[in-house]
Amino acid sequence: MGNDRPRFQRWLLGARTAETAGALFDRHVLAAVLTVAYGDPWAALDMGMGLSRGQLAALVVRHFPHAASELLARVSDGDGAAPLNDGEEALRALLLARRGGEALEQVWLAHILARRAQEGRRLWQDMGLEGRSELTAVMTRHFRPLRLLNTSDLPWKTFFNRALCQGLEEDGRRRCRASSGLSLRR
Repeated sequence: MGNDRPRFQRWLLGARTAETAGALFDRHVLAAVLTVAYGDPWAALDMGMGLSRGQLAALVVRHFPHAASELLARVSDGDGAAPLNDGEEALRALLLARRGGEALEQVWLAHILARRAQEGRRLWQDMGLEGRSELTAVMTRHFRPLRLLNTSDLPWKTFFNRALCQGLEEDGRRRCRASSGLSLRR
């Protein structure tokens, strides 16, 4: 996909609907991660996002119905929601336990964040976001209880790793001595 990434993302976001600012932000974030996952020629879309075929279909129909045939043609025969390792499973459980509500987007984002955290770059980059501040905005919007524990404003992979390795104290500042399986490049 290379140089076509911005065009692909604009195409995903092109169908405008009457949405709140929060819903527009969610579409932006989901379009960004879909663009990154779609751009990986070696991975099916559901595998790159950590979603089952059903979850991916629901996300696409809800936010990008005009792109459904294109996106859903790139699903695997397996279960994209099956965790790749214990670290992904633990991070997903942490995110789901500390989400700020019951919205489907929070469930999808817990899966997506946990899967994309397995990649080697900074998490905001592996999500296709424009900067760390956008990832922090995602955490604030959808995982506020967890966001509030990152009082030192640690990079998100570092914070997640510490939370997973030793448990999470209310101040969110415990040091990690063991690996959680996350790729810790910030």
